[in-house]
Amino acid sequence: MLSAWGIGEAEVAALRQAGLERPLGPEGLAAASTLLDQTEAEARQALADQGAEAGQVRRTLRLRYDGADAELPVETTDLAAAKAAFEQAHHRLFGFVEPDRTILIAAVEAEAVSIPPLQGRDRRREATSGWGSHAQDPASRPGPRPPHPGR
Repeated sequence: MLSAWGIGEAEVAALRQAGLERPLGPEGLAAASTLLDQTEAEARQALADQGAEAGQVRRTLRLRYDGADAELPVETTDLAAAKAAFEQAHHRLFGFVEPDRTILIAAVEAEAVSIPPLQGRDRRREATSGWGSHAQDPASRPGPRPPHPGR
């Protein structure tokens, strides 16, 4: 019974990605934003096709240095923040940055995550009603009862 409840509570996600290959700059970010709107709509539709409703949608830029293979995910933000996040991640992973090298927006991705069917504590409490009363009254617990004081 509880495993079926857990399956019902599991997140369902749909990830959609689209290539862009534009330099990180104002025009590149504008193109990325337009493409992210499309990929987000596709991810939301994929969830709807599975009977789930999208809650949170994570929008990510996949950045890399021009001529390099390694793409690093960066949350969609403004230009300065995206560049700083990329350089920080690149330095952490590879130990260096190349400030004069062009950074490309290789791709964009949108991941839509479902809203769990039983969201919030009150609804979870309702799902397990009957259990809570046993925890507070030892005499109502299943199994051996505590000894009666008069016996």
